[in-house]
Amino acid sequence: MTNDSDARESVCILNGVEVIMDYLNVCNSVRVLEVLVPVLGCLAEKHKGRLALLAEHCAVVHVISCMKRFRSDKLLQEECIIALYKMTENSENTNQLAVVWGIPLLLQEMQRQKTNLSLQKNAFGILIHVAQNCMEYLLTNQDAFSVIVSSMNFHRSSEPLLHVGVILLRRCAFFDDMELTEKLIKAKVVEAITRAILAHPKSVKLCQHGFAILHLLCRSVEARTEIASSGHLPALVGLIKRHQINVLIQRESFKMLRSLRELPAGKFKVHQAALKDTETASIYARAGLYGKVHKP
Repeated sequence: MTNDSDARESVCILNGVEVIMDYLNVCNSVRVLEVLVPVLGCLAEKHKGRLALLAEHCAVVHVISCMKRFRSDKLLQEECIIALYKMTENSENTNQLAVVWGIPLLLQEMQRQKTNLSLQKNAFGILIHVAQNCMEYLLTNQDAFSVIVSSMNFHRSSEPLLHVGVILLRRCAFFDDMELTEKLIKAKVVEAITRAILAHPKSVKLCQHGFAILHLLCRSVEARTEIASSGHLPALVGLIKRHQINVLIQRESFKMLRSLRELPAGKFKVHQAALKDTETASIYARAGLYGKVHKP
């Protein structure tokens, strides 16, 4: 019924949200909750007025309570995460999620249901909303970035998941905060991003966001050194060459390359045979790195 817009409005007008909240508190039937929680998600979907109404009735808090009460039921956990993703498009709902310690609960469920691709995508969506509205709560969770990286590595074949993942990590890396940058590097974000974009070389969006993240992390010497010495640099240059007519990829990738110029030549792992290709050599030269990677 709630897939119909008129029906959704009727639920709101007839105090249906308040009734649902009351029932969530007393219902001990997992099967009933698996039907009821998605109703909240349907009400939240792309409607500012209903999102505000759900915030007023603390719907997020009630859903989190359901997750805590029925930890063993994986289907209910997934339905709750889908509903939370839709509800956290409203900043007040996102703040409620953070305040009631919903983020640690979400991260634990991501680890427990690591193979569930749908759950991971919705969880990433929630974390994007958190990063946008209350980054400080994400920072207080020590395992957050490790969980994100683990999910991206496990589902590396899924371009849609990686796309959401790089959007999330770009939001995080954008904050010019060395403590945050060090946390991202410690969680092995550099390697995860590199492997993600190399796994999908045709993906313009992945490459664009991926190079932007690498450039932002290059405010740290550790990240610059990892990019230069990991052995992946020639493959990254190959991507730059592949997307040479894409202005956004060129801009972000060359910002990354040029940030490596401060490193000593000994840090670079580049086979000399690769430099025989004129276009490849030109990329290194334009970035000011040819003298670093070329060994006479």
